[in-house]
Amino acid sequence: MIRDSNVVIIGGGIAGVTLAEELRRHKYSGPIVIIETGKLLYDRPPLSKEYLLGHVPETQLAL
Repeated sequence: MIRDSNVVIIGGGIAGVTLAEELRRHKYSGPIVIIETGKLLYDRPPLSKEYLLGHVPETQLAL
């Protein structure tokens, strides 16, 4: 059995976010920390999809 340990991902771009998602998909239950330079993480589909389709109000978007 592999013991869960801490995971630190450097960069919140598409590769970093995808890695975090894949770890969870493969049942990793340990802590995941994403270190980013201060800008928002890459994975922001509500901005590009949900808002433009009228499913999310502007007040719920992080710009």
